[in-house]
Formats: sequence, structure tokens, C-alpha cells
Amino acid sequence: MRVNTGSAKGRRLISPKGNKIRPTSSRIKEALFSIIGNKINESIFLDGFSGTGNIGIEALSRGASKCLFIENHKESLSIIKKNLSITNLLENSLIINKSFIQGIKYVS
Repeated sequence: MRVNTGSAKGRRLISPKGNKIRPTSSRIKEALFSIIGNKINESIFLDGFSGTGNIGIEALSRGASKCLFIENHKESLSIIKKNLSITNLLENSLIINKSFIQGIKYVS
């Protein structure tokens, strides 16, 4: 799994072994960002059920000013932090260790 475009293009991201966490495929990721287009620039992006952080990291790499990652799985939280460090995008991120509903309430 790699970052497709932007400042972290080509960086390989950590992915867990097994099938507990299933990262979003490159095809789906490209389709999503094709729809979003240039609206990503300087936006605040929310990556709910973050898993590996793959989608939020792609958003940051493409120009989002900040990304909020909402995740409550312990292994996923560790992977997100590692992937943000690998891509040098940690400072533009807020990792929220809560369920999705609790995380939305927390940020609103």
C-alpha cells in the first residue's frame, strides 16, 4: 500500500498482517479523490474508521491542511501514528481514540 499522489507520493505505508484491518484499495482511493478534486486543497479532512490512515494520509499528501483520524482499535492507532511519521504528516493530524459516534461528538 502506497501514497498515490502529492507530497508523500510513493511512500510505502505499514499494513497489518491478517484481515482484521482491510485498507482501502488504490482504485477506490483514486475514485474518491477524483470526485473530491481540488476541493481537498486547504481543507480539514475527516477520516472515520481510519484503519491504517490510508485515506487521511492521501488527503494530507494532496493538500488538505489538517486531517482528523477517528479510530478506537488499539493496533490501528499504532499503525496510523507510524504511517503519519513515515510520511512526515504527523504535525497536520489529530488522532482521536474514540468510537466514530463519540469522535464526531468530540470534534463538534
